[in-house]
Amino acid sequence: MLRLDRIFYPVGQGGFYAERFYYGDENIFNAVYDCGSISGKTAQNIVENAFQKDERIDILFISHFDSDHVNLIYSLKAKINTIIMPLLHNNEKEILLNIYECIYEESDFSLIRDLMQESRIRVGDNFVNVIRVRTNITDNPNLEREDATIIDSGSNILRISNINQNNTLVKELSETWSYVPYNFEYEKRHNELIDELKNNNLDIENIKTTIKCGDENQIKKIRKTVSDIYKKLSGNINQNSMLLYSGVNIYTMNGCLHRCEFELYSCHHYEKRLYKYQRCYRYWHRCRSGALYTGDAEFKKTDFNIKLNNYLGFIGILQIPHHGARGNFSLDPIKKLKGKGIICPVSYGNNSYGHPSKEVLGELVYNGFIPVTITHEPQTKTIQHVYLYFRAYQT
Repeated sequence: MLRLDRIFYPVGQGGFYAERFYYGDENIFNAVYDCGSISGKTAQNIVENAFQKDERIDILFISHFDSDHVNLIYSLKAKINTIIMPLLHNNEKEILLNIYECIYEESDFSLIRDLMQESRIRVGDNFVNVIRVRTNITDNPNLEREDATIIDSGSNILRISNINQNNTLVKELSETWSYVPYNFEYEKRHNELIDELKNNNLDIENIKTTIKCGDENQIKKIRKTVSDIYKKLSGNINQNSMLLYSGVNIYTMNGCLHRCEFELYSCHHYEKRLYKYQRCYRYWHRCRSGALYTGDAEFKKTDFNIKLNNYLGFIGILQIPHHGARGNFSLDPIKKLKGKGIICPVSYGNNSYGHPSKEVLGELVYNGFIPVTITHEPQTKTIQHVYLYFRAYQT
């Protein structure tokens, strides 16, 4: 029996999600999607205690480069083997780096700069290899790949040799499970940012010139202006955001799905001071053990029917993007999931943006989804246990 523990950590205004695979009692594989928060020391403590030094994180997936999704990477105690992130065009990198230099502290900015530019990143005492995901979509999602630094969207990460090397159990896991990233590009976000800069008599060149000139008054003024623009756009300045499907390998399992059953046992723990209780869902399902992680994706501008349609029927967990912001959300790309009882984690903390939108939460409930709010409160930590049984029928 294969067991997966999915953990949605209460880090407030940010995102930190982990998946741990067990074969019997042995932990064979760990993955993390995003690792950041702007909710202070409590969030940092949670990240520091999520993994121990003698553990490993096989893959750290990064959806995009906003601080609230990456700034706690250095707080992870476990050794990270590989980081996977969206590939950016050079002009997009230049724009983001100059904006981030204006709005973030030096420690956060230096991490983001390294993530964007370096092929290997130092985390603690180790150098971590980076794989970047293109927007191009592969024609062969389940292709075995040699060591790679750039891959197409739609590729099964577990089939890359530098992920599964020297680990027989992970190679076997890749026959059952898949991690499939999609790098979506939102050109409108880029254009909105450029337009707002122009409206304030700014462009990337004069931002760079002002920062280099060293005039503290001018730097302070331009940082205030750029920060106001960032807030006005609700942080939606990233042209790229990487979604991730985690679920059964539909290409190797599809031929025998009619002869197999998957049991999905979702158990959500809420830890209280003096007691804890569990809200459990247990149902037999052939395919709903999958999850779709969305970062700050634009549901209004993302065509799942073209790129993710094959996976929608396998999804039982859907992370709601951008902390439940109204501007990012639409039911159109997920209308096939209406009425299916899909569990929808919404991560947020104290913020000035009005996250999560009550309209978004209401729309989810009305259409048969189950929103689960993950805040900075410890009792909102949510764990899903997935047990995979393969029961062959007589044919």
